[in-house]
Amino acid sequence: MKLLVAAISTLLLTSYFSTVYAKDQIILWQRNYERPAFRDFVILAAQKTKAEYGEYEILPSVNMEQGRAFSDLIRGKTLNLAIAGSSEDREAQHLTIYIPIDRGLLGFKICLITDDNPGFSGIDTVKDFNQKNLLIGAGTHWPDRRIYELNGLRTVHSSTYELLFEMLKRRRFDCFLRSLNEIEPEAIKYAPKGVVAEKHVAFVYPYAAFMFVSKTTPRLKERLEKGLKMAIEDRSFYELFDKHYLDIMKKYDFYNRKLIIFQRTNASPKILDTVNQYGIASFVGLNQ
Repeated sequence: MKLLVAAISTLLLTSYFSTVYAKDQIILWQRNYERPAFRDFVILAAQKTKAEYGEYEILPSVNMEQGRAFSDLIRGKTLNLAIAGSSEDREAQHLTIYIPIDRGLLGFKICLITDDNPGFSGIDTVKDFNQKNLLIGAGTHWPDRRIYELNGLRTVHSSTYELLFEMLKRRRFDCFLRSLNEIEPEAIKYAPKGVVAEKHVAFVYPYAAFMFVSKTTPRLKERLEKGLKMAIEDRSFYELFDKHYLDIMKKYDFYNRKLIIFQRTNASPKILDTVNQYGIASFVGLNQ
């Protein structure tokens, strides 16, 4: 009997310690994993909490489009973390960390155009866009597609990210709006195909990249949220932001462009509050 009790006790202790010290597996959406800034923010948050939560590993998911990524995130099997723009549906379906890791740059948009496009120098308003019959390219499942349409722009969309660049090249639409946290690697990659950044116009609206965690892994949400708050407190969050984005903001001369400000009505008050709190621009009163 004593041997049996001892064996059970040993088994329980082994199980307990293996659970406490299990390595957290972070399966990040492959598109995010391939972007150094997003991957670095996940590493920063995980490192800050290593003493409390233990070891971790970050793995890429299989390649998938945004719509499927958020569908799979519900089940939490092929990935448990995705970083993207917010929508009320995404907030309801997943665990949201209300800290915009790009400080709102996802809502700072510049047109990618073909190099034979005469440019947008005479355009100052959405009305000007429409009078010239200009079309905007967007992903079918992207929340900002709805933002464009609610603000009066006409869109052409595809569910396949790479296809949008081919559609731009073929002039199926005139402007592929890309954010300051996206545009640099894309402009470099597609420059040989005649894609360039337009130099006159920019669009701004309250939109940012948030971490969405599967509801199947609440511990991961707790860990990453705590880590980001620690990084904000010791300023390493802002140092990492500057490392990845400061030169890009200067390169694309964002604030010397004609800025077209969009309303955003498909965001929760909490999303808007956090963009205003942590972002590089405040939109207080914009949607009132």
